[in-house]
Amino acid sequence: MGILEFRRTFSSSSSLPPQAQVWDCFNKAQALGAAFEVHEVALHSGFMPDEATTLSLTLAELAMNAVQVARGAVASVFFGPNGWRLEVSEAGPGASADLRTVPREALTSYRVVRKADGAHLVVAEYERPAGE
Repeated sequence: MGILEFRRTFSSSSSLPPQAQVWDCFNKAQALGAAFEVHEVALHSGFMPDEATTLSLTLAELAMNAVQVARGAVASVFFGPNGWRLEVSEAGPGASADLRTVPREALTSYRVVRKADGAHLVVAEYERPAGE
């Protein structure tokens, strides 16, 4: 099915970021599709290519891990004027997510919360350094 909710609430002349975006990631194709789509949304929202790539790689890593060990996930991305927050909610119990290819120093914060059903909610955040 792909995107649960995808509203383009911005235009190329708008400085406002889009609303939160949500993607199903229950198989490899959905996970990779979400990573490609979020990269484009981030670029169109005014994020620099390296910022969009960090988001895309983080989503790909977390979603693919969830597909392999936790029956998939739902990924939500919240954009703000100075950064973004990615939440990946695993569909079932599994190992907590591991970011192998994403430089952790590129993220402002990263945390894993164990849910009552044994699954995990993984939250990765990025905020631009002051003055940029």
